[in-house]
Order: sequence, then C-alpha cells, then structure tokens
Amino acid sequence: MERNIHDIYDVILKLLVAVYGTVFLKFMGIEGEIKEELSVEFTTLKGEKFFLDFLALLDDDTLCHIEFQYPHAKPEDNDRFFKYNISAEVRHQKRAETYIFNFDFKKIESKFKKMGKTKCFCPINFNLDGIDFKKFFENINIKVKSNEPLSHEEEIILVLMPIIPEFNGDVKVLKWVSIVLLNRELFDESKYEFIKIIVDLEIENFLTVDEQNEIFGVGNMTPQAEKVVLKVIREVNQKVLTESEQKGIEKGIEKGIEEGFEEGKLEIAKNMVDKGFSIDEIVDITGLSIDQVNSL
Repeated sequence: MERNIHDIYDVILKLLVAVYGTVFLKFMGIEGEIKEELSVEFTTLKGEKFFLDFLALLDDDTLCHIEFQYPHAKPEDNDRFFKYNISAEVRHQKRAETYIFNFDFKKIESKFKKMGKTKCFCPINFNLDGIDFKKFFENINIKVKSNEPLSHEEEIILVLMPIIPEFNGDVKVLKWVSIVLLNRELFDESKYEFIKIIVDLEIENFLTVDEQNEIFGVGNMTPQAEKVVLKVIREVNQKVLTESEQKGIEKGIEKGIEEGFEEGKLEIAKNMVDKGFSIDEIVDITGLSIDQVNSL
C-alpha cells in the first residue's frame, strides 16, 4: 500500500509516544504521569467513526489528548479537535486537555485561537520549529565523540530531526543519524530497537531507492517490538480506511485500497507465522479471520 506522507508522520509520532510515554509528554511540556493509555477510536450515535491520535488518563485523573499535525494545524481544524475533546470527556466523564503537536506553526499561531465556531475552546500548541535542532546536533556530536549516553530528550530529537521542515528528506541528516545509531552504548537499551525502527521508516519513506541503498536497514525485529509497531500501523491503517469511506471515495478506488490493506495484512501475518506468533495473536493484531491465518 502506498501511504499518504501524513500517515507516515502519524506512525512515527505514535511510535514515539508509545515507546517513551510520560517522557514524550514531558518533552512536549505536559505535566503528569500516564496512568493508562486509552482507546482512540470513537463511534457517534449516527455510526460515524473517528480516531484521535493519542488519548491517555493521567495520574491527576484528567485526560491528555494529543493530535499530530504536519506541517501545522489550520484554523478550521479547531472545530474537529473540539469534537474529539468533548467526545473523550463524555465517554470517560473526566476533563480533557487537548494538545496540538505542530512541526511548523509560525504563520498562523496568532490567529488560531480566534477562529472556528468553538472560540471558547483553546487547545495548547506545541511547536517543533521552536527547538534549536542545530544546537542539539552539536551537543549530540560531542557526546558521540566522548561516548557519553544521550538523554531521552536527545533520543527523541535525534529521530525527529529527519522529518522537520528544515531537514526533511535530507539524505545527509539520515546518514548522520544512522551513523550515530551504530554506537548502541549511547542509547537507552530498552528504547534502542524502536529508535532504529523509526529511523528505518524514515529512510524507506523519505529517500530514493539509490539513497536507501547507501544506508543499512534495521534488520529483523524482536516479537515484542513487532507487536508495538504492528499495533500502531494497524491503528493508522484503520483511521485512513475509515476516513476514506466517509469521504465517499468512488467504489473502484475504495476496493483497490481495501485490497491493498488485505495484501499488506496477509504479508504481515505470514511474517508473524514465521516468527512463531500464535493464531490468536495474529488475528488480534492484523484483523484477519482464523480461516485466513490457517490458510497461510
């Protein structure tokens, strides 16, 4: 399946928050510990489905709702975010705070809170372009030379560098990130494999085949890592499929998309069979039927 580039960003950001959890929230300036990560799928009384990017219950008994927006949220998005916010509050009977993760927000930041039907609703904006990435680049290079472990914030920024507008698609940046990854001792061991997976996604989706051939991939994933990655990709796939259906895409195109998803799921299921996953695990992660899995 050929993804829209925005869906790749969704996968990358969802993986980051899944792996780093509370650490990622603190990176965004959000206080509080994650008590429980909640379902992001909602269905209205009319049968409409929509998906939040991230929703969690914090230790202060409030809800943290995050939307990832590339390159930035638009004023008209405010009404949609308001619907998500209210839906989360009604379902869980708790107050929800909405945060918008923007890559580039300079052009409309001053107007954003004043527009849309819901003027009383003001999500909190986190703007990635406010970070001095060049300074972090210098600091990380110093640590690489002295073999000093990176902080969690530096690990997060390392994998975000190739997808910020300033460096987007820059093969030199991805090469540099890949070189840094060669020194495993610089990283939190529990996060290392996931960092490599994210960087591999960036290499695969933002570089040409020739450029990709110059950089090594991540190799095989452990079953634990594969479960997390497949869960995130499945959520994004379902979100894309549902949104496509509700926008009324023509039946022929819609059928092609569904067939693409099915082919992708079957390929994933085959890999999982080879890696020793149980039938129940494969059915749960891929959404395939037991008969489909048994036929592989």
